[in-house]
Amino acid sequence: MLKIFNHKSEIIQICHKKFSPDAIYIYYNEVKNFFVYSDNLKELIDCDLIPSKFEINNQSISHLFLTSIVPPPMTVYKNLFKIGHGIKAKLFSDGKKVKIKFCEDTTIFKNKLEKSYNDSDEEFILNKLYEEIEFKKNKKYDDLLFQSSGKDSNMIALSYSMYGRANDLTCLTYNDEEIYYAKKICNKIGVKHISLKIPHVNHVEFENNLCEYMSNLFFPNTDNAFLGYQFYNDGLLNHPFNLIDGMGNDAYIGHIPKKTEYRMQFFSNFFSKFNFLTNFTNSILINELFKKKFYWTGLVGLPLLDNKNILKNFNDESEFYENKFDNSDDYFSIRAKIRGRYVDLEKFITKLQCHCQIINSNAIFPWTNPDLINYFLDLDEKFLFDRKQLKNKLILRKILDKHLDINFDKIGKKDFKFDYWKLMSENEVFVRKEISSCSLFSNKDYLKLLIDKLFKNSYKNNLISNRSKTLLNQIFQICLWYNNSQFIKK
Repeated sequence: MLKIFNHKSEIIQICHKKFSPDAIYIYYNEVKNFFVYSDNLKELIDCDLIPSKFEINNQSISHLFLTSIVPPPMTVYKNLFKIGHGIKAKLFSDGKKVKIKFCEDTTIFKNKLEKSYNDSDEEFILNKLYEEIEFKKNKKYDDLLFQSSGKDSNMIALSYSMYGRANDLTCLTYNDEEIYYAKKICNKIGVKHISLKIPHVNHVEFENNLCEYMSNLFFPNTDNAFLGYQFYNDGLLNHPFNLIDGMGNDAYIGHIPKKTEYRMQFFSNFFSKFNFLTNFTNSILINELFKKKFYWTGLVGLPLLDNKNILKNFNDESEFYENKFDNSDDYFSIRAKIRGRYVDLEKFITKLQCHCQIINSNAIFPWTNPDLINYFLDLDEKFLFDRKQLKNKLILRKILDKHLDINFDKIGKKDFKFDYWKLMSENEVFVRKEISSCSLFSNKDYLKLLIDKLFKNSYKNNLISNRSKTLLNQIFQICLWYNNSQFIKK
């Protein structure tokens, strides 16, 4: 519901929802001296109390290019704030001027009760997953679940088949190596399955579709898989659905890194001492090798020197996350506080929210059910993950093994691998045009050399080719949004 706060209003505290993708958005009208806020972004965008076009926040753009994320309460727009997980806001007045004050909730991971898991809790967990779907779904839309061969999405599929009508759910799987397991599970529990593919798209269609798509995008997203929504199965998802996703539980169940990442963050205790060198070189390899520990959690962006040279009004936000964790935190805790709070919620989860905002679909994340969150937060760590073996979600493995007779230890962890580079490389001319024409950049000569270098690296098979592809894609998606979005005042 839309609400207004003016200079005559009583003080209001606006609090976040723990680990929730749901947020409250607040717009500050400087001229008329009031705040207008809502937990429904579309309602806020459509209301006549705020402008139809927004000025860009240069500080946020700097964050976006440095780490691929805009951390709340900031958004990419001036005077528009997001009260998401971990953020609280106080609206008040001095009698004449309305004001806002933000603070962070640092108590989320404290005061655990260290409860034990009982087999009888299984029913509670599965029931709550389906309950969240029923609570959030639009009854006019069909239900689609993004299913992998992993534990999170298959717990949701299992809960739906047990507490709902299995035939009402359709699961979607993209990765070829996961489709076999996904289909096998769907057949066992009686739900439908569709394999997602990206068909060949000609250059004109690619350009026109993306420009139209981005014209309706309010917030940018830098996730490599974001472009897939537009092209899967000849536009399958370009119609309203209840789109169900298994993201959202890593931060409170246990943010366990892969072995390579865990080793590298350990070595960063030594290598990060040379981080000062990144002020003087834009070498991707050197910037990767000497980055600080918290960057290993998933913060990805252009080297600092490149950002200084290409961006207008650049702000150095590279140390922003330095104080977001305690000195006593081990890497598991750091990962939960940085990746769980920022990377997951402000990049991975928001990619689906961004698509739904464009298409008017309904994004549902069952693992963000408040009762489930509180339940897992109070469990003893030994029921959640194994630090020594880097093994996560022990309870979920047990439940799924029991009902599906599938050993997820044997399947192993499969990363989602969307072939965004195929789309990028086949449309290189358009990608270059969108980037070079973007007015976010000041030094176009330097920009051209940078893009040339990234493309050259991307076509090689070396240590920095994958990182170069990721950086190119992030730059491209930011520029696509900025060049085409109808919501930006230029």
